[in-house]
Formats: sequence, structure tokens, C-alpha cells
Amino acid sequence: MKKLLVVLAIAVLLTASMFAYSNQQKIYSVDSGVYKAMETLYILAGKALPSSAGPWSEAELQLMLAKINKSSLSDTAQAYYDYVEGLITTEPMVSRLHRQKSSAEIYI
Repeated sequence: MKKLLVVLAIAVLLTASMFAYSNQQKIYSVDSGVYKAMETLYILAGKALPSSAGPWSEAELQLMLAKINKSSLSDTAQAYYDYVEGLITTEPMVSRLHRQKSSAEIYI
């Protein structure tokens, strides 16, 4: 019975940590390149410019990005869409550390 409780407790902790994977609370300063990149993407998509009131959170930027239909963009604009998406997608620290470790192992 104790083993079952321990296993359940570990499962709950792991599940809870999955929800903390990306909380999208990162704030981008007004002078970051993300503002200009989002503005350019909206112009390429032929849409009205998003709110200029900043700073924006990662969640706000992702909502703005979701309003653009990527498949309706030209190939160049789709590449720029991917660029902007890469700018505003937070990678968890665990993943970055794993990638760095893998890169270091290659040199050893």
C-alpha cells in the first residue's frame, strides 16, 4: 500500500511539472526585436498592426501570431512567420541543458 502511495505521489508531481512546462509569462521589453518582427509579419500578412502598447508577454505575442493564417502567406512570409515563432517560443531549461550536454558529448 505504501509503495502505491509513493508511486501515485511521484506521478502527481511529474504531471504537475508538465503543466509548468511553458507558462508563457516571459515579458519582452519594448526595445526587443520581437516588436518590430511582429509588426513586419502583420504587414506581410496584410493585417492591421497589433497593439503598440507594450511590453507584451509571451502569451500575448502567441495570441497575436495565432491570428495570422500561416498557410495564406507567401513562402517568404511563411519563413518569417517561423522566425517570429522561434523568437517567442520559450524552451524549458531542462531541454536546453540536455541539448548542451549532448553537444558537449560530441566533442569528447
